[in-house]
Amino acid sequence: MAASAVVAASAVAASGIVATANSTFYPALIVALASFFGTALAAGVAFSVAHLNRANEREREVVRRAFDSAGSHMATVAFDNYVQFCEAYTKEYGEALLVLIRNGPCEEAMHHSGLLAQVRHKWVLWVTSDIDESLKKFENVMLKLGGDAHLTKPELAASIPDRGC
Repeated sequence: MAASAVVAASAVAASGIVATANSTFYPALIVALASFFGTALAAGVAFSVAHLNRANEREREVVRRAFDSAGSHMATVAFDNYVQFCEAYTKEYGEALLVLIRNGPCEEAMHHSGLLAQVRHKWVLWVTSDIDESLKKFENVMLKLGGDAHLTKPELAASIPDRGC
């Protein structure tokens, strides 16, 4: 505001109006008017900048909400698919465990190991790597149980006590 008064006073002095004025009223009036218009111009620019900032902030908020919504949706989808995987794997795991409890190590364990691996592969996008590794260990044990039972000759299997297969 003081700068606009200085500019107005400089303009008045350069035009020679001060030299012709009989009193100090005209220069003071010109300086006051220049200060008023300078202030009004500065206020107008400030309001314009504030309006643009609000508009930009609204746009950023819309984009932020869109990303939050997409992230929330993906989290929900990932969780739902993980739950479906857990249900499918647990069902097959229960059947495999019943076979092992009922029959002991037998060739059927290889079949169930393959079924468990199929379930895990179907849902691979929704399973974390550490859980995937843990499940692979269990499936490998099942595969080994079934393979060992398959390699055992039926004549020898009869000599093993409590052998179910």
